[in-house]
This record gives sequence, structure tokens and C-alpha cells, in this order.
Amino acid sequence: MSDDTPEKVITIGKYYPVRGDYANIDRFTQYIIDIKKDGEMLDTKSAEYYYYKEAINYFTKRMLAILSDTEKYVICVIPAHTKGTSASGVRKIAKEVCSRLPE
Repeated sequence: MSDDTPEKVITIGKYYPVRGDYANIDRFTQYIIDIKKDGEMLDTKSAEYYYYKEAINYFTKRMLAILSDTEKYVICVIPAHTKGTSASGVRKIAKEVCSRLPE
């Protein structure tokens, strides 16, 4: 992006870090918590996997609703700070979005 092109920042929700009791968190924050899990390590028949997939679908749909199907994009995923960290839901969302946008 050149200096004369303003950057566009879009937010889709507010994440509230959870400290202690998980009983009073909103759905958006729960989706964030769910995508932090390694989907490849979850039992595909578990409730935890169901909620992981639900969160992936939620964020994929939100991204596709924001992005134009007539523009080209570069989607980057920042790696975790811990070396050897497993795949994240963020990476899965990026792959899903890229697979649904025109080339």
C-alpha cells in the first residue's frame, strides 16, 4: 500500500480476555476462544470440535461478506510466537476464505 492510500481497518467484534469464570462471556469472545484450538487434534465427534467448526464457519462467512468478489487480496496469517505451535483456526479461516474467492 502506498503512502497516499489510506489503510482500511475493519472490526467485526470486540474480544474480552477471559480471566477465571467462563460463564459470563459473550458469543464473539467464545468464538475467538474456539478458533484458538487445534482442529486437527480434536475428536471430530466431540462437542469441542462442533464449536470449533461453528466458529470457523462464523468467521469465514463474516470475512466473505466483507471482501469483494471482484478484488484481489493477500491474506496473511501471523504465526504463533511459540516455535512448533500447531495449526490454528485463523489459518483454517484464511484457507477457507481463499478457497471461496475467485482467482
